[in-house]
Amino acid sequence: MSKAPFLLPLALLLAAAAPESGIDGLLNKHIAWVGGPEAIEKMQTLSLTARLEVSGLSGTVTSIVHRDGWARSDVDLGVLKAAQGVGPDGAWSVNASGQAEPLGAEEEKLLRREIARGFTGIPPAADAAREDLGVEEKDGRSWRVVRFRYPDGDAWDLFLDPADGNRTWARETRDLQTIWHKYEDWRLVEGIRMPYRVLDLNENPSSDQTLTVQSVELNAELPPAAFAPASERRGLFRFDGGIAETDWIPIELHRGAYIYLRGTLNGMETDILLDSGAGMTVIDSTFAHSIGVASAGKVTAVGASGESHAAIAEGITIHIGALELGPLTAAVIDLSGVERMVSRPMPVILGKELFHALIVDVDYPASRLRVHRTEGFSYSGPGRRLPIYPTQDGHKEFDLSIEGLPPARVSLDTGSGGTLDIFKAYAEENRILEKRPRVSEAIAGGVGGRSTRKVFTLASIDIAGFVLTEVPAGVSQAQSGAFHTKRAAGHLGAGILKRFRVIFDYAHECLWLEPGEDWDTKPFERNLTGLLTRRDAGALEVLLVAPGSPAEKDGWETGDRIVAIDGTPVGDTFRDEIDRFGMLRAEGSSVTLRLADGTERPLTLARYY
Repeated sequence: MSKAPFLLPLALLLAAAAPESGIDGLLNKHIAWVGGPEAIEKMQTLSLTARLEVSGLSGTVTSIVHRDGWARSDVDLGVLKAAQGVGPDGAWSVNASGQAEPLGAEEEKLLRREIARGFTGIPPAADAAREDLGVEEKDGRSWRVVRFRYPDGDAWDLFLDPADGNRTWARETRDLQTIWHKYEDWRLVEGIRMPYRVLDLNENPSSDQTLTVQSVELNAELPPAAFAPASERRGLFRFDGGIAETDWIPIELHRGAYIYLRGTLNGMETDILLDSGAGMTVIDSTFAHSIGVASAGKVTAVGASGESHAAIAEGITIHIGALELGPLTAAVIDLSGVERMVSRPMPVILGKELFHALIVDVDYPASRLRVHRTEGFSYSGPGRRLPIYPTQDGHKEFDLSIEGLPPARVSLDTGSGGTLDIFKAYAEENRILEKRPRVSEAIAGGVGGRSTRKVFTLASIDIAGFVLTEVPAGVSQAQSGAFHTKRAAGHLGAGILKRFRVIFDYAHECLWLEPGEDWDTKPFERNLTGLLTRRDAGALEVLLVAPGSPAEKDGWETGDRIVAIDGTPVGDTFRDEIDRFGMLRAEGSSVTLRLADGTERPLTLARYY
């Protein structure tokens, strides 16, 4: 779940213009228009309160900034509360359920850039190279545009009036996205011009936000403690009888990968999918309505392939065995599309909150799970330690080597049934798809919808010294969503994790991996038909016929509807695994498929990527 950038991009660091011909005079005009070097130098701290409108929600944001490079922002949108900051002891955030989390390196970098740009909007010369982009039209006016290019390829473009240096627009290139910032209602506060209205306009309009300043105080005393991480608002977990850990809890590995547990949500018995990659707990909208869970707002939920919309529900309590977790703040989303792709209802997705609160021990080979308190926990088994690192929205990454390349960061996700998705930017930089003997296509689905991906086989990957060979992998072709990034190399899912007992020890910044009995010899499952389907009204509807596959060679087409496999009708129940026939049967075997019009087609299974 993405989090809006609540910090107002104002700070008190004077960024002097670089002595470059053509733009130094214009930048000095802008500094003078803001208030001039002398007035800016007098500013030591900023405290403000503003009204925030974002994703159908509205509320207040309080922000404090210190000249020493510290900042903090607290947001209260009613059903959704969050905080973020950087101070003397590091960078941090507080998520919607009140848990304190370390801020990822990329988020901290972006936050520090906002602080350093200061009232002037000009990054320090040491941070970014400067370039004159000439004249551009915006809102019916001609602006002189100065680009500040950061070493990682991000850019900050100031649109300045060549006459007096005034500013209304800034364009930010962040990762692979473009965000426009519009500054309105400029007012003088102790000799400094400040925008009392700021609009952030994103490529996806549902992520747009408006900030309207209500009060400002300059040079108030702000001690270092004001920028320290907030303590958690409430204890999120309890064990029956005060125990330190649960007994082993049986889990069902749907499709051999997705972790399903049985528990209750607000007293209602239900299946629960365990998903470390979910930024917050998610409740299917139909299930939420059926048990009377109220929700409000319309925020943006970022999935692997794109973005969707979610409402917010408070006061959610989940019981699993001897563990009670809550009250949580959860997203309410229509998951019907994801359920059709996975062929199983998912009324509840328990997200990262569990992993941040406790030690989570998932024994995939034995289909069982237990959780421990973080206090007093130590690992003494035969597994290997894998360091993990905080990244965006409280998620975790680790280093993995792909076919002997230098180790690269990949994200971690128990809620993905796949093996390894390599992000397009990393694949292009390292020419991953070039010279592959066989590359085909598949469909990836999740929150945010479906997207296509190139699929192929990697010779090897190395994770914590465990080397796996002949690994099916993919490169997402999505132009939005969490996979559309250059900040990381890829995304590792349960298709690989399930070969291990995995102990998620966020408190000690690591995973522990114990290999299963056949971790390196068991072949990976892969589609051997080339038919990518979804269940629909008693049939399997063909969504994609993979290039180079047996199905393509036999003339299958998108939209064909399979009603029986080897004479067995396709069932309507989600628990029916019949749509996995292309992964569960042996290469070289044959299957007979009956279409809706009664036609029967034999198909011989074979590897095609």
